[in-house]
Formats: sequence, structure tokens, C-alpha cells
Amino acid sequence: EFNVHDNISYYSGADPYKGMGIKIKHPFNTDSPSGLITRNILFNSYRAGIGVSGHNNTIVRYNYIKNGGASDVTAGGIVFIDLGDSETEFTNFTVEYNTLIDSAFIELIASNKTIGSHLATIRYNVISDNRATSYPTDGLDGIVRVYDYGPASYYNDIRDNNKLTIDYNCYYNSAAVSLYFDFFATTSGGPGPADATGAGYTGLAAWQAFG
Repeated sequence: EFNVHDNISYYSGADPYKGMGIKIKHPFNTDSPSGLITRNILFNSYRAGIGVSGHNNTIVRYNYIKNGGASDVTAGGIVFIDLGDSETEFTNFTVEYNTLIDSAFIELIASNKTIGSHLATIRYNVISDNRATSYPTDGLDGIVRVYDYGPASYYNDIRDNNKLTIDYNCYYNSAAVSLYFDFFATTSGGPGPADATGAGYTGLAAWQAFG
């Protein structure tokens, strides 16, 4: 078990070793003990405010992220991604009661791992991403990004077996730019696998209608 709590991180832009505000990587063993990341304040990270790789059963709760980076696919607010580890399964993440300002929200992507009994529960978060330009719709961006390049089997597993819960979150953009939500988006006419069936959704109403 691990706990990361009550920290403040600020990236000034001067340090050449640019990265995430908090990065958890390489579990101690494949049993992947539970982890808790809570009550942290993270400003101006070059990449994601919080990034987790290879630690299933992790809870991310009560964190404040301001200006989560926009440098690459590992950017934004909270990211669960394969950064090279011994885990073969991707399962049981909880993200709740976090506040994200001027940041994309959540990314779940680890296409070389199987999906466990439940991928993630994401609820009760407040997200304000006040960009003045539209999100790219190439599947590598968006306020929510789920498995950009995942195969159709992953898409069907998550949808058909209710393995992902994203509910009771508050999204806002004061610049009146439509929010963009990516659910296997690069696999629908994009550069992803030809057999996949995902899509991108522009605007909160479209995302809600998707269910």
C-alpha cells in the first residue's frame, strides 16, 4: 500500500527535468497493492498533474490541480497510462472529489493490458478548462480521453459489461468552447485499429447522450 498526501508542487518552467506533478510508476509486485493520492495541490505541471502507471486499485481523491500541462498524450489533469511496468491488467481506479482548473480532466489508456472486473469509477469532480480555442479532435486531446487507440474488443468489454462509471461530474468552460470527449476516438476513421468502433463527442449533450 502507498499514500501520497498533503503535498504542494509548482513547476516554474525553468527546470529542464520536466514531468508530472505526481508520478507513480513500477509497482513492487504484480499483486499491485492499493494506493491513495489525496489532498495534494499541484500547479503548472509540464505533463499531467497526477500520473499513475502499473498500480491498480488506486484512489485519487480531494486533490486540486491548476494548469495541468498540455505537452503530449500524458498531459492534462489525471492520467492512468502504461509507462512501462510489470502489470498485465488495468483495473479498479477511483477518481472522486477532485478540482481541476484550466486542465483537461482524465485519461485512461493502456492498450497492451487486459481490463479487470471494473476499469474505473470517476465521480463528484469539478473541472473548468477555460481554453479559448477548440479541442483538437484527433483523439489525442479532449477534456476526457479513454483508450485513444484501444481495439474493438476493449471497447465492447467496457460498454457491454459496464466496466467504466463516469457520473456526477461538473464540467465548465467560461470561454464558450465546446468540450470534447474522446472514447476510443482514434479508432473511428482515425489512425487507430481498423476493427475498432469508438468516437469523439463534441459538447456535453453529445457525451451525455452516448451514456
